[in-house]
Amino acid sequence: MIHLILADCEIELVPREIAEHPLIARRARRRGKGAEGLLLDSNFDHRAMRRLPEGNRRGRPDIAHVCLLNALDSIPSRDGEMRTYLHTRDDIVMRIAPETRIPRSQNRFYGLMESIISRERGTDLIGFERMDLRTLVEGLKPDTVIAFSPHGETVDLGSVMKEGREIAAIVGGFPRGEFRSPVSELADSLVSIYGTSLDAWTVVGEIICRYRTRGE
Repeated sequence: MIHLILADCEIELVPREIAEHPLIARRARRRGKGAEGLLLDSNFDHRAMRRLPEGNRRGRPDIAHVCLLNALDSIPSRDGEMRTYLHTRDDIVMRIAPETRIPRSQNRFYGLMESIISRERGTDLIGFERMDLRTLVEGLKPDTVIAFSPHGETVDLGSVMKEGREIAAIVGGFPRGEFRSPVSELADSLVSIYGTSLDAWTVVGEIICRYRTRGE
């Protein structure tokens, strides 16, 4: 079994301190809802986000969307051999059932995230919990925890994915910078699978492929 954890995902509702910015207020009017019920989106909100700490990395729900589409439609997930979790910068954890079919439309996915976070309540297939990354990982009790970072040790991924082991694989759901959570303390191995940074969805794809061929 492999537990795929998308950690420190940049998914959050519009913070109160920029909710009245003209760009965001205009978008809220178009959507017919309050500004603080919108998902922060750097595509539209980048000028307003200059006021936010770490504003250059926030508002990227698209990263998690692509990763989830990749993961949940994979063969290990379809065969019940993979569990997928989304952890956000605000320490929200969504446990996503393998049979979940995430909306392929980005707008529909964003609407789903807005609904879950605003209500603080999940769906039949997507759970909602207030939980930090450490609590999530320790609760899973994996045999080994592998975190992926361009600063990690370059390894052959297949060699660390042994058959019969319960693996937690942590991938950053953010566009740049380092993990905000104490991943180096949680991981048994901090690994790199290429010489330079890769997009999160590429790393997810590599994890899935190497997991399927482990032991060969």
